[in-house]
Amino acid sequence: MGVILTCREMTELLTERDEGTLSGVKRAQLALHLFVCGRCQSYEKQFETTVGLLKKVGSSTPADPPAPSAAALFAQLKAEQKK
Repeated sequence: MGVILTCREMTELLTERDEGTLSGVKRAQLALHLFVCGRCQSYEKQFETTVGLLKKVGSSTPADPPAPSAAALFAQLKAEQKK
């Protein structure tokens, strides 16, 4: 991994960042790449929306209603992207 990240490297680091395991240098490289790459900015927003929705679904307790269908998740994802 060089100083400047490729888009593929950036996508691999998003999960590490989300888990809090990304080193300071890699975090800075990721921030720089996201600052200059509009395509990856869009990908990051979609990633964060998806992770947020999955965390909501994963936090259900047995007393909660059943998880929404895939169609409902996709509809919610589209609605979040329009914001």
